[in-house]
Amino acid sequence: MGINRQQITELKVGRSFTFGLYEQDNSQKNGPEPIRWVILARDGERVLVISRYVLDCKLYNEERQPVTWETCTLRAWLNGEFLTAAFDVDELELIQTTHVTADPNPIYDVDPGSDVEDKLFLLSLSEAESYFLPDMTGIAKWRVYEQSYPELLCEPTAYSAAHGCAPQSENGSARWWLRTPGLSESSAAWVSRTGGIHDQGSLVDCSNSSVIPGIRPAMWIDLGIGSGKEEAVP
Repeated sequence: MGINRQQITELKVGRSFTFGLYEQDNSQKNGPEPIRWVILARDGERVLVISRYVLDCKLYNEERQPVTWETCTLRAWLNGEFLTAAFDVDELELIQTTHVTADPNPIYDVDPGSDVEDKLFLLSLSEAESYFLPDMTGIAKWRVYEQSYPELLCEPTAYSAAHGCAPQSENGSARWWLRTPGLSESSAAWVSRTGGIHDQGSLVDCSNSSVIPGIRPAMWIDLGIGSGKEEAVP
């Protein structure tokens, strides 16, 4: 696929670009589509990005049991099957291995596990607040758990919707997982279809819900290394 690193380096936070390929229109006949990523933060020539759309629909963990981001099946899938399917050799060179912290739930006293090193990861609850709602402080910030915010809304692709990540009919948005534990060691937090953070979460195998949250991968891309092919950025 390739990218134009210079053009992406000049993009501001909030802008988007394409990088990698993944099935999105739910038609296998025409092959996978370019993945669009939104820039959440910059650090020199590195950019932190998250997928513009909910790309797939997976359980946080295949079995209902105490689990953390470190041990869940979703992390294994994201850094295994998805990673190798979505990116070519040149693109993989640009994706940094990141120190991913085991951020605790600010409301519930649940063990978040240990820090890990990942290429791809989900945002934690605190990171979702920090990057999408940076101006909220104090009691206003706490109310993120009770309110709805357009910044957190995310539409699913046709592929993820067909695989269980049903959108809200009124706004077309879907739930998406966070890596933070919920109210118990067998639950995980997520962002709602109306733009709020559900800090209690759902059971990791979603046995207490008829809707499975979707996946918005995040990663750090280092634009100063690698040998990616050049491609115009729309």
